[in-house]
Parts: sequence; C-alpha cells; structure tokens
Amino acid sequence: MSRQALTRATVVVVIGMILGRLSGMVRELSMAGMLGVTSDADLAIFAISIPDLLTAMLVGGAVGAVLVPEFHRLTTEESPAAAHQLVCQSLLGIGLASLLVSLLLAAGGRYLVMMLAPGFSGAQLAAATALLRTVLIAFPCCTLAAVTSAALQARGRVAVVSLGTLLLNAVLIAAIVALLAPGSVGILGWAVVAATSVRLVSQWAACWHAGLLRGGWQGALRLRRLDRGLVVRYALALSAIGLTVFAPLISRAFASTIDGGIATFNYAFKLVELPRGLLAAALTMVLFPRISQLFSSRKAEQAGRLVGEVTRLVIVLSVPLAIGLCLGARPIVSLLFERGQIGPSEVERIAALARIAFAALPALVLVVLAMSVFHAQNNTRFPFVVSLAMTGLHVALSAALLAIWGEAGLMAAIVAVAWLHWLILAVGLRRSYGISMLGTSPAWGKTSLAPAPKTT
Repeated sequence: MSRQALTRATVVVVIGMILGRLSGMVRELSMAGMLGVTSDADLAIFAISIPDLLTAMLVGGAVGAVLVPEFHRLTTEESPAAAHQLVCQSLLGIGLASLLVSLLLAAGGRYLVMMLAPGFSGAQLAAATALLRTVLIAFPCCTLAAVTSAALQARGRVAVVSLGTLLLNAVLIAAIVALLAPGSVGILGWAVVAATSVRLVSQWAACWHAGLLRGGWQGALRLRRLDRGLVVRYALALSAIGLTVFAPLISRAFASTIDGGIATFNYAFKLVELPRGLLAAALTMVLFPRISQLFSSRKAEQAGRLVGEVTRLVIVLSVPLAIGLCLGARPIVSLLFERGQIGPSEVERIAALARIAFAALPALVLVVLAMSVFHAQNNTRFPFVVSLAMTGLHVALSAALLAIWGEAGLMAAIVAVAWLHWLILAVGLRRSYGISMLGTSPAWGKTSLAPAPKTT
C-alpha cells in the first residue's frame, strides 16, 4: 500500500469512526436525558456494554492481531485461497465457540452480574440478570463480526468496518428514542441483539463482495488452518488485549458501591473514549496491517521507521488535545449532559472525573500502538505478561485510591497504570527489536529486525 493509499484509508477510517463515536455520544445523551443518574441508567449502560465488553475480553482485537499477520503470510507463501480458508475456518471455529460461551454464561448469569457489578442487589440484580441473558444472544454476532473485520482490514477494505459502530448505534438510538422509558429498560436487550445483527450482515456482505470467502469453505470442518501455534498466539493476544480492556470494568465494579457511580464514571470516561477510539482505530485498521505486511515482506527497517513516525504523530496530536479537553471539561460536560435529570451538581461530578481521565489519553493510544508492533512480529507473550501485571496493579491501586479519594481515585488509577503500561512496552520494543518509541535513535546496528519466527 502506497503512502497516498495509506493516507486515504486513514481518512476513511477517521471519518467513519468520528460518525460512529458521535452516534455513540448521541446514544449516551439520549439515555442520560431519559434516565439521568439513576439505577435505571446503571442498568441501561450495563446492558449496552456487555456484548462489546465480552467480545473485547474474549475475542476482540486478538482476532485481528493474529489473523492479519497470518493472512498476509498465507497470501505470500501459499496462495490467496489459503488465506480465504483461514477466514472461513475462523468464522466457523470462533462462531461455535462463542455460542457455547453464551450458553454457559447465561446459565451462570446471576453470578456473572454479581462479579461485574457487585453493588447490584435485590430487584436491580434480578433485572440485570434478565438483561444479561437477553444480550448474550448478541455475543456470537459480535465475535463473527470481529473475524469479518480482521479479514476486511487485511485486504485493505476498511470503509464498511469503520462504519460498523455507526450502524450499531443507529439501531440503538432508534430503540432508545422510540421505546425506552423509566421502568422499561429491558427493551434495550433486544435492541442490542438487533444492532449487532445489522453490523454483522453489513460486514459479511462486504467480505462476500471482496471475494474473501471464495473457495474458503472447502474442508472448513477440518479447521486445519487453526493450528496449535495460531491458537496459542491467539490465546495470549486475547488475554493481553482483554486485560487492557478490563481496566474500565475494574473501575465500574468499584464504582458500583457508590450511588450512581457506574453512570457517572461511564459518562466521564466516554469523553476520553471518543478521541482515543478515533486514534486507536486508525492504528488498528490501517497502520497495523501495513506494519504486519512490511514485516512479512522483510522490510523491518521501514516498519521501524513507520512506528517511530506514528509515535511522534500520536504525541503531537494527543497531548495538546488532552490539555485542551481538561481545561474545558466543565463547559463540555455541561453542553453535552446538562439536560433532563442531569443538573449542575451532576455536571460538576462528571467534569471532575473527566479532568482526571483526559490525562490518560496519550498513553491509552500509545499502548495500542506498542502492542500492535509486538503482534505484527508474532510476539504475543510479552504483551500478555505486561498486561497481566498491569491488571493486578490496577486492582490494588483502585482499591487503595478509592478509600482515599473516592471515585476520583478510581480514575486516577487508570491514568497511572496506562502510562506505566506504555513505558514498559516501549522499553521492551527497544530491547527486543531495536524499535524506538521514546525519542532516541533506533538501534539498527545492535538488533536484527528480521521478521520474528512464529513463536508465542
């Protein structure tokens, strides 16, 4: 892919993600105006977040992290048909596995709710359990969409993928506006099922049109492309990325002990997720496939320079943006949320958390970039070990800071862990591959950047 084509693809992704994130904000504002900062709002956010949360933890970015490099390897070393077999066998294997997981989680739904939101009890716990069992129907759709997204990204067809969030949110917004009211939160469960189905159908059609399924179903039941090495790398990448996504979940679990804490934390963190999501989407949808392709083609030095350039660009964009958002947190929150049942006191509560959260923005994006480089080298072990350590630290730090600063301490824990996470990954990249994210010259003479072997 030429630099001009890379730029065009990045623009397409950014526009699609802006529309998706803005629609997500509209969705949050619609719920906030209807439900305010109440127990019903906590239930609504819980219902909407579960499928994507489970997908991020159990499938998520790990599918792309493993399938995209393998897709490029098969295309280069064997044939496009072999890569298509990988896509189809992944759809079949992951689809069946996710269906089994959904059934198991539904059977233990009450206990899962108690783990995800330990502050729920009584009628709220029962309502959340019923909602959980409904939205779990959407989980297989989300996992299959993760596979189709990875296949389209590997082929450079990013437009439909970037519009997936917009399609999903459009269905949810329609349901919120037409059907949601206090006491009728249960309708959102079926709205989530419809929304994830629409997204999957759009991506499946794009894969069919791109020929990514052509010839891929031959011998699909044998699943021979999903060998042990691929499965192990997937498990490690899944764990690393899932643990990273687990950070807001940890904070929400602690926040559930405070009245309206989940809703307040969610509204504040959404303000960070909008710019973080835009930058991270460009990295995962456009730059990660490009970096993977360069390593597969033994153009490692060029890949290293690209990583350094992107790191500097992320810092130049995200640091001033974070500072500006922090300074303008109060008017931003007022403009977006001060309506319906959210008044000045609730606005100030959300803005106080948002000011802290914005400090994590650059680090959250840089963590995505660093992990992508490791995954492009087929190294999933080191990111997993680091993510596991950071999750343990996050739990301990959240408990300690909650006792000292309340819900503000929960957000401060996210900031501290995010920056430490990136620093450790950056040092690891330089020591293992000579790739610099810290502003110093790459150690080309000291470290060979030949593509790493397919190890875990």
